[in-house]
Amino acid sequence: FFPNTLVNAVNTPPWQTLLPRIGDAMMTHLLLHTSLFISLSDGCYYQVAGE
Repeated sequence: FFPNTLVNAVNTPPWQTLLPRIGDAMMTHLLLHTSLFISLSDGCYYQVAGE
């Protein structure tokens, strides 16, 4: 079994807090139509959505 790192990234508490606040439609819009990045501890960014 190889877990999907992108799915793991958006299953963290901050994302779980965001979803009920903005709703399914807006979350879907963010994931499909924007570029989203997560800040890493080493100062780099990890892209979780977008091109």
